[in-house]
Amino acid sequence: MKKFNLKDKKLISDIELHDQEINALFPLTERIQNATVALFKCHKMKKPELIGSGVLFNILSHYFLFTAAHVYTSNIGIALKTEPIFEIQKSDWFSSLDGQSGTHEDDNIDAAVCYFLTDIPEELKKNALMLDDVDTGRHDENSTYFISGYLISKLSRPTYDRCIANGIHFNTSESHGSYDVYDINRKTHLATVYKKYAIKNSEQRTMFKPNGLSGGSMSRIIVDDATKEKKCVLSAIVVEHKPEERLKAGCIVGSRIQYHLSYIWEYMPELRLAIDNSNIF
Repeated sequence: MKKFNLKDKKLISDIELHDQEINALFPLTERIQNATVALFKCHKMKKPELIGSGVLFNILSHYFLFTAAHVYTSNIGIALKTEPIFEIQKSDWFSSLDGQSGTHEDDNIDAAVCYFLTDIPEELKKNALMLDDVDTGRHDENSTYFISGYLISKLSRPTYDRCIANGIHFNTSESHGSYDVYDINRKTHLATVYKKYAIKNSEQRTMFKPNGLSGGSMSRIIVDDATKEKKCVLSAIVVEHKPEERLKAGCIVGSRIQYHLSYIWEYMPELRLAIDNSNIF
């Protein structure tokens, strides 16, 4: 794909104006950001290994972790920024089915939900999203999207009991052309733009490789029907990055959040009424 023409003053001016508009929206995303956590593989004799991201969720004081099915493994620990790592002791996992390979690497849906069977720290409870924070799916081609997660990089080297992870949060938009180019089902997945280059402070920069974003949050800005004010809602969970190629735009793909909630609806009938009343499906 072509790089930006930094001599095009109108282009730079338009980008700077757009950046100002986006910066005004960032405070609305704080709740989603706080619910997005780093996921670790915990080892008995070695330091924890950062394996991806997840999103905390609460339905009637039942607490869950939403992530990508291919991220799930045994002995998972979760952490917020530099907080102590909390290792999940007892849990039930609901997920999409394995692909033809017998793993989730080629699972078409790639959605997983962890239900905590034991108590979790108050800090995690406080940051969990609720049904009011979920995207009801009304389509808007002009929506501004945000992606949050933790990158697997040299900066992500935790100590034995604390998270030191490279958290990332950035804006994007829906990649409408990617649905046909990559044969992505718009009803089950969300595709958002991810370019190799971006302009920041009038300088062209190479974007980071989004390794570790799987399981992270994909949210968008909507106007609340009741308050008529803008709010940020959870739309999908990151499952895949399709790199930019010569004739193909890059994109980040997520499983729509309705899948995660459908597993809770199926396996926890005591929560069905609350989910049904949210008009998410």
